[in-house]
Parts: sequence; structure tokens; C-alpha cells
Amino acid sequence: MIKTVNVGGKEIALRASALTSFLYKKLFGKDIIKVLSNIKDSLEIDSLLELAYVMNLQANNTAALDDIMHGRASVMSFYEWLDQFEYSDLIDANFITTVTSAWIDNQKTSTNSKNQQRPQ
Repeated sequence: MIKTVNVGGKEIALRASALTSFLYKKLFGKDIIKVLSNIKDSLEIDSLLELAYVMNLQANNTAALDDIMHGRASVMSFYEWLDQFEYSDLIDANFITTVTSAWIDNQKTSTNSKNQQRPQ
């Protein structure tokens, strides 16, 4: 599912999928699940911006995903992506909420257990 958020007058598409964790680790060398699970009372804005970058790449450029996975540098860098925005727009509550909800919605599962008890 793709979510959009307005950041400084620009619509940004975000897509979280099973590939998000892999791409995050490939690009930033960190496990996003561990990073986000270690957030207690304070917001880890840098990691959240990195996550938004990865989800934006997934939503907009499927060809870029192949380049990332094969180590080709044809995609916009994280810092180039950040330069499109004002910092105050990136720490906006609506942006932060949309990024986190896109990630959380992806983590939910809607499948039922296959090992349900059978009548005897």
C-alpha cells in the first residue's frame, strides 16, 4: 500500500513492504527493526528520515531497487533526497506520523494460523 504525505508543498509517496528492511540494511548498514524497537521516549529522527527515503524509493522507482541491490549508484543519494526539503517540514508531526504508520501497517499480518485444531 502506498501512502502519500505533503512535505513542504511536495507530495511524497511512501511504500513499505517486506523489501524495506533489506533495502534499509543495504543502504545504511543498520537493522531497521532493531533501530525502531530501541526507540523508547525519544524520537530517532535520523533513522526515521532514512526509513522515509527507502520507502519513497520503493514507491517511485522500481528500477532503482534493482540498482541498489546490485550496488549500482544510479539512484538519488539520501543527502540529495534530503536537500529537496526544509528540515522543519521533515520534523512535522504529520510527516512523522505518516512514515511510522506506513511502517506499522506493513508489519501487521492478516493471516490466520494454518494449525487450527481439527474436530476429532
